[in-house]
Amino acid sequence: MNKARDFLVSIGLVVVGILILLGNYNMVIIETQVATTYLLLFYGLIFVITSMNGNSRGLLILGSLLFMAGLILFIVSEFEILNPVKTVLPSILISFGAAFFLLFVDNSKEKVFLFISVILMGTSVSLIFVLKDHYLYSLANSVSFLILEFWPILITLLGLGVLLNRHHR
Repeated sequence: MNKARDFLVSIGLVVVGILILLGNYNMVIIETQVATTYLLLFYGLIFVITSMNGNSRGLLILGSLLFMAGLILFIVSEFEILNPVKTVLPSILISFGAAFFLLFVDNSKEKVFLFISVILMGTSVSLIFVLKDHYLYSLANSVSFLILEFWPILITLLGLGVLLNRHHR
């Protein structure tokens, strides 16, 4: 299945590269948000499908998060949502809940994934319906915006940690 995934990823990258080049020469007009949405949906599906029934849990989580991010972008761009800012934290919780649910579907013996999924999705639903204009909701959205703004720094630090840990072994 790795060959199929690698083939699909490489084809996707070639198509994206060609579209970007055509866009630079004004031969094709594609909005960045639309292109990003479909790329996230496409790669998310590829990673989820190719990692099911395998030992690549990280790829399964990555694929489900990419797909959910693409789905959220699609919903926000295609439907009129009065205040899309209020959807950030519930969307993050639903995305991680879906990722853990896929981990449970991949290995149904691991009930902890189902438990975490139900907790995350339940928390998201409660944030949507119970805490609409509450201070805690605003605080949680502010924290989620900070996380979204500084996630490249967190990923860089994680990568450095992995590199330093590898050299210590």
